[in-house]
Amino acid sequence: MNLRRIGLCRALLGLLLAVVPGCANQAFFWPDDFDHDQLGETRGRSRDLWFRAPGGPLLHGRWLLAEDEPRGTIVYVHGNNRNVSWHTQFCEPMRELGFDVFLFDARGYGRSEGRIDRDGFLEDTLAAVDLGLAHSPSGVIAYGRSLGSAAALYATRERDRVQGVVVEAGFARWQTVAARMGGLVGLAAPLLVTPGPDPVDLVTEIGERPVEVLHGVEDWLVPVERGVEIYNAVPGPRHLTLFEGVGHRSPAWARPSEFDWAVSAALHRILSESASSGSQSGE
Repeated sequence: MNLRRIGLCRALLGLLLAVVPGCANQAFFWPDDFDHDQLGETRGRSRDLWFRAPGGPLLHGRWLLAEDEPRGTIVYVHGNNRNVSWHTQFCEPMRELGFDVFLFDARGYGRSEGRIDRDGFLEDTLAAVDLGLAHSPSGVIAYGRSLGSAAALYATRERDRVQGVVVEAGFARWQTVAARMGGLVGLAAPLLVTPGPDPVDLVTEIGERPVEVLHGVEDWLVPVERGVEIYNAVPGPRHLTLFEGVGHRSPAWARPSEFDWAVSAALHRILSESASSGSQSGE
């Protein structure tokens, strides 16, 4: 009888260890389908696009058009909550700087179909970058905000024609940021959340392409040390911009003028580095 109980306990433990790891990977994503309608003055300069990752659900994206001939194209990967209709407002300044901007909703967000998970998030981001590259064959800049920074770095590693990447409020490792989320997920992050692909590792695999790191000094969810950790791991051209008195909420809210200037400078540096690299390689 005791042997049977021991055998049953072992079987249950084995099942638990097989099922539990990764079960909290979903906790990172807080999708909604509410129409926040933040188009504003961009309304006449935007286009809805529909696309999908190979084998994936139908996805919705929004292409913001520069007023004149675009200086370049940005693929913007937003954070873990809300959707394109909200995040458009953060892309409008980039459009005003002369860039085309493509932002999109991964599966389960906004008007996109399907259900979100981490693998799907990465696949959808890669599909969005591919769409951006189809429209802009010379290359695109990947811009990731918070959770989106992990996917932006992933796509940068996977696609050589990504010219550079902006990491805003980016975390270094999935398990580390999960530990700060609180509740059961935070307490048991090493067991409930599987590692990688972690941004601090991805950034070492993108070669000499430039990386711009933007981070609030008072960020409670992703401490500024994590942004510095990513910055220190960059093998190529890099630049770190810190915003005093700013938490995890985008500096676009607390310091709009300072933030717009910092983004403008970051994009200019990436284009300059990309042009310099292209001329040196004879492209």
